Amino acid sequence: MSQSRDSSANPPSESWSGEDPSQGAAGDGRGLAALGKALEVTHTQGNSWRTFAKRRSAQRGLTLVELMAALVVLVIGASAAVFGLLGVSALARAQSERALAFEGARNTLEALQAEDFRSVFARFNATAADDPATGASPGNSFDIEGLSARLGDADGRVGAIEFPGDGVRLLESTVHLELGMPRDLGGAVGIDADDHALDYALLPVLVRVQWRGVSGPEELLLAATLGNDKNAPSW
Repeated sequence: MSQSRDSSANPPSESWSGEDPSQGAAGDGRGLAALGKALEVTHTQGNSWRTFAKRRSAQRGLTLVELMAALVVLVIGASAAVFGLLGVSALARAQSERALAFEGARNTLEALQAEDFRSVFARFNATAADDPATGASPGNSFDIEGLSARLGDADGRVGAIEFPGDGVRLLESTVHLELGMPRDLGGAVGIDADDHALDYALLPVLVRVQWRGVSGPEELLLAATLGNDKNAPSW
């Protein structure tokens, strides 16, 4: 006869994984601590990175400001150099213009001196009505190569020749400070109001050059007193 076995007499064996429950809890604590430290490190690194980024940004901003300041200084320096060169160029041009004016005025005075003394006034005055029948009569105006007449100039020429009088008559009584007038021109005693175009013994002459210069209107004057002895011009 079979005997029944009571399952309660032999309770089933329990399986055990070999891990101590208390050790598992401790392990979880260590993991949480490690995670906390990792988060703390990450936070610290994040703060450090942001601080570094702000510092780099400030450095970039300072560099840009310095660059802009350097550019401003460079532009100012370049502008000063350009203006300096322009000033030197203008000065050189002005000196060149004055040299041309002086040369042209001197050549004109030399042409007056080279002319027959009795014909000088007729050939170089403001009218062609009394020009001698032969020979050239240039008149009382002339050009100088390299110089331009002033804007609004009546005849558009830079040079003019002036005698005492009105350009047609030679008058002793004319007031002309550059020519030392009034004074006697015919050799008689005293100053009269007659026309001495045909009997002058002295002939004051002024060569006036007016031109449009690099820095504005310019003028040069040369004066001389001509006589039968061909007196040298007194400039």
